Amino acid sequence: FFRSINPYIYRKSVDENLLEGVIEIKERIEKEHLRESQLNVKLGVGGIREVEFFVQIFQLLYGGIRSELREQNTLKALSALTQAGIISVEDGSTLRKCYLILRKYEHRLQMMEEQQIHTLPSTQFEQQCFARMMGFCSSNAEADRQSMLHHLRNTMARVRSIFSGLFDQKHLEVEAALRNSTRLRNFRKEEDQLLELLARQLTPILRQSGQDLLEKRFYRLFETIGAQLEKYRPLYKHPASWSRLASIAATSDTLWNHLLTNTDLLNKLDPKELRIDAKLLKIEVDRVISESTHKEEELDAIRRFKHTQTFLLGSAELDGLLEYNQARHGLTILAEIVLQKAHEVCFRELIQRHGIPRDGNGKPAKFSIIGLGKIGGMELTYHSDLDLVFLYSGIGETDGQLQVSNQVFYAKLIKRIISYLSSVTSCGYAYKLDTRLRPSGNAGVLVTTMNAFDAYHQQSQSWEHQALIKARVVGGDVDENWRKSVDKLLTKSAYNWQIPDDLHRQIAYLRRRKEDELSGETFQQKNLKEGKGGLLDIEFLTQYLQLKFVHKFPELRTTETLRALEVIRNKGLISSDEANFLQEAYRWIRKIETALRLLFDQSVNSLNLNKSQTVHLETLLRCQGQFDNLPGTLRKTSDKVRLIYEQIMKVDKRA
Repeated sequence: FFRSINPYIYRKSVDENLLEGVIEIKERIEKEHLRESQLNVKLGVGGIREVEFFVQIFQLLYGGIRSELREQNTLKALSALTQAGIISVEDGSTLRKCYLILRKYEHRLQMMEEQQIHTLPSTQFEQQCFARMMGFCSSNAEADRQSMLHHLRNTMARVRSIFSGLFDQKHLEVEAALRNSTRLRNFRKEEDQLLELLARQLTPILRQSGQDLLEKRFYRLFETIGAQLEKYRPLYKHPASWSRLASIAATSDTLWNHLLTNTDLLNKLDPKELRIDAKLLKIEVDRVISESTHKEEELDAIRRFKHTQTFLLGSAELDGLLEYNQARHGLTILAEIVLQKAHEVCFRELIQRHGIPRDGNGKPAKFSIIGLGKIGGMELTYHSDLDLVFLYSGIGETDGQLQVSNQVFYAKLIKRIISYLSSVTSCGYAYKLDTRLRPSGNAGVLVTTMNAFDAYHQQSQSWEHQALIKARVVGGDVDENWRKSVDKLLTKSAYNWQIPDDLHRQIAYLRRRKEDELSGETFQQKNLKEGKGGLLDIEFLTQYLQLKFVHKFPELRTTETLRALEVIRNKGLISSDEANFLQEAYRWIRKIETALRLLFDQSVNSLNLNKSQTVHLETLLRCQGQFDNLPGTLRKTSDKVRLIYEQIMKVDKRA
């Protein structure tokens, strides 16, 4: 039977129709695979099907004259193609290794689910379990998950690089751009090989439709790197880095601008895991500060440190290595470390001039930096300002030659910290600080004693207590007893006051004012924060329930909105369906806010729902799910959030 059908499968000669048919099939497969999940080991880009098609193409083209290529087994056919010299030994070896790895992933998936599937699970916990099945078995489940994803993506990137090179000359254009950017006339043999391989790796990405912006950005990167060819080597060694780099170029002005100003970041694009470790970050920031020889260099160093870590967190979030909560916590921890380092440096400078501030008993005075808003709630995102207030232990004066009161000393310290972090240098700025939530706002002093803070909030308004729900210590003196006393004061100021009967009306009134005065919302322009059914609807109703029921359920004393909603659900304060929906809506809207800030490289909460902007957002958000109709889904979500808000807050819509 096989002998009788062989002439119809394997032709003795290759004509134009056969070549055109093969090229058409290849292009169709590429389009289909681009629509598939990137975690589909069979039909995704660089998956099993591409290895099989690559082999079958050469079997069709050469099998008519070489009978040894007429193999049904993919690996045997691949070996025959290599031995015949039709494909290179290097490509043959790479495809064989990748094929076996991908088949192992496929088999383990089907063992885990007990059904014929090819796509990795989407949740963090399921991916951690699957990583263990794949042999990633350290004591850190999250590190294992990231290592597994790194391994899979590198494998699929190698397949894609070889598969996409079939019948394609685009790599010659890319290679020419690489060579021209170096401004070199002659290249060593290893440099020639490197540039050719880099071009072949990048070409599949640039061949996708609608990639004009991507191509321009990559060519600009080539010009920035110039003759420093060693900077390309990490990309060659880790092909999956090209995909992450392409995601950044296509969707994030923020991260791409960081990269162009610091091309050494190319060496950090493909870590097997991203550990958000406060101790390691502190060691690193100490190192970069210690290497600075003068103040200007120090300011640049701490900005580069912040931008580098932001880039790593942002690129990992884009690539799906970090989930929403992990990225928010990572950015918050980074801000606390930079803030604390600024405090330490500025404090050392001031005591050289004024001496150590001491209280009335002659003991060293204590000082704390209090975070509110997003930094207090562990919800920091890109381009977030730091909402801060400052406390010190008590009145007194410094013990140096130029004595000043503690009030004056700490006011100078705060001004130095603000300047240290927000001044613009050649490396930009680190953070913008907002101190308007301090007692008496802009009319009040920059720093307050513990007693004065306590006295003020015994008479403060409801909205000021509400703001303190997110208050926590984020910097300053590290003395444990001092920090406990500050924590106790913050809890007292937020929760221990006479809750008015009309609290819901007061909070609803403030919410309505913010919407009317700040949202600027229209049907086409959606404000994710202050607009109807936006983030403030969820935060305000959550904080209302925290204030109302905290004495009955102390677990409500948390600065994190999602954690508070979890307690609210568990205690039955609202229905499980409502609480679950609010949690998902909060995450989803926050993801859109994060995407906007990555896209436009600025602090922005307003989204124009026209097609051009939402298409970019849908591309950027692909790691978090499918967004086929972002405007419609956002309006529907906002309407339901507002409905729940009005029911809980008993809002009279006629008011």
